[in-house]
Amino acid sequence: MKITQNYLLAAYTVLLGALACVGWLFIGQSDDAPGAGMIGFAALLSSFFAAYRIARMATAKRQLQQIGVLQLKP
Repeated sequence: MKITQNYLLAAYTVLLGALACVGWLFIGQSDDAPGAGMIGFAALLSSFFAAYRIARMATAKRQLQQIGVLQLKP
């Protein structure tokens, strides 16, 4: 169950990054500030990297558990 929670957390992180990107793009268009759009894209990219690390951590835990190296508490 914990692995599914990690995948949901990764998806939620990407969703928050996309919403931040849309918000910063809106601010950039309404205020005529191109730097705000770049901040939005930086937020989106950082959310992709954070989500990848979260999902990779879940996959690594599952692989270690399958080969018997890691014993998770019930």
